[in-house]
Amino acid sequence: MGVTTFKFFLFLSATFGIYQSIPDKYKKGFLIFSSFLFYFSYGIKGTLIVFLYVLLTYCFGFIAKSRKRLILLLILTLIPLFLNKYYPFLHPLFFLDLYVGNISILGISFFTFKAVAYIVESYKRNNFRPSFCDYLLYMIFFPTCLSGPIEDIDVFLKKSSNTEKITWDRFTDSLLTIMYGLAIKLVFADRIIGIINAIYSNYDTYTRYNIVAVLSYPLYIYADFAGYSFIAEGVGKLFGYDLVRNFKQPYFSISTKEFWNRWHCSLNNWLRTYIYIPLGGNKKGKVRKYLNIMIVFMISGIWHGAGPGFMIWGFINGAFQIVGDLLNPLRERANSKFHLNHLSFSKEIKMLTVFLLISLTWVFFSQGTDAFSIIASVFLERKLSVTDFVFSVCADAQSSKIELLIIALSFLLLVFVDIMEEKNKGCLCMKIEKSAVLRFAVFLLLFFFILLFGRYGSGYDASNFVYFDF
Repeated sequence: MGVTTFKFFLFLSATFGIYQSIPDKYKKGFLIFSSFLFYFSYGIKGTLIVFLYVLLTYCFGFIAKSRKRLILLLILTLIPLFLNKYYPFLHPLFFLDLYVGNISILGISFFTFKAVAYIVESYKRNNFRPSFCDYLLYMIFFPTCLSGPIEDIDVFLKKSSNTEKITWDRFTDSLLTIMYGLAIKLVFADRIIGIINAIYSNYDTYTRYNIVAVLSYPLYIYADFAGYSFIAEGVGKLFGYDLVRNFKQPYFSISTKEFWNRWHCSLNNWLRTYIYIPLGGNKKGKVRKYLNIMIVFMISGIWHGAGPGFMIWGFINGAFQIVGDLLNPLRERANSKFHLNHLSFSKEIKMLTVFLLISLTWVFFSQGTDAFSIIASVFLERKLSVTDFVFSVCADAQSSKIELLIIALSFLLLVFVDIMEEKNKGCLCMKIEKSAVLRFAVFLLLFFFILLFGRYGSGYDASNFVYFDF
């Protein structure tokens, strides 16, 4: 039951209708039941394993009394993640003959991170004892169970006691947030990925034109993942949960450090709280600080996958943070001496530089070690004319000039909303909340935009969200 399907929205409508009509004392139980029903649509075996995992890790919180025991419990908590994600990689290296079966547990990384947060908080605070129902809902809440965001457990538990009736403004805000997420996913991301794949599958032929895929993939992964996050955020609002904003216009960043404060915010907050700070953060000298930064980014890379491309991606991003910090005094002196900050387009140049640097890392993320050949090919002499390249890629991707126009229009929508978000400090729909007529008009525009240009239906095999694999 993909979250972009008609079946999901039938499920959501029924769930929302029943949730609003039943007594408050039954609402939490009904959300748990609905969340399991949603996850159940992806497979019986995976659902049973998730329930057992939640039950087991909940018990771990009660026995995490000492540091040694905590470490042991965290290792046990991480084992299912490693078996589920890294067994195919580890098996040929160590000749492991463990039986894992064909079990692919969707959202296993997000379940694991939530469980670790609960166990660590249980160890740190003696009075931290959420009920099993609260913990179960925290783990399995259906808008977030597949791809996050990774909610702070304290914040989520406070929200779970909120049983207020939904207001009209909140309802329409939720619908608009969902609709926008659907628009950038179905209209933009699911179209442009076909072109990106067509180029990368023939990168040795396209040579310099590979730059199109290199610069398009960052936009794709942003639209795809932010699209899911907006859908999750909108659905959460329908049930009284203000989920954390997972993306804060990351490509408007003027440094790679700022980029990672704006990208996948819930994951970065988790890594900061449960990895970086326990390692000592920036309080044990610069060498230790840089080592901690590199450890965090390498863990982030390994979390995404076992392939060398993910590790290289993590290493390069960590190196960007360290080099940026080392060069900061030099940059400040140059800015002061030559008044660089007062130059026209200074901020735009920095934003472009960050975008290009981050785009470089995404090649390793998406293409693994082929990234070396792809990046090198960008500097080779082109084999095709621009016209031949466009026709060839469109043929491979089964796209047309109309498709390219739709991609351009949806890209403009993405840029326009990000600019408005940046100006309004991340408050989607701030301007239109004041007018019921304008709110309804925007909702209709987005609805018909998706209806006319979205990729969906029985004749289309919709692309899964990229972070379903992590």
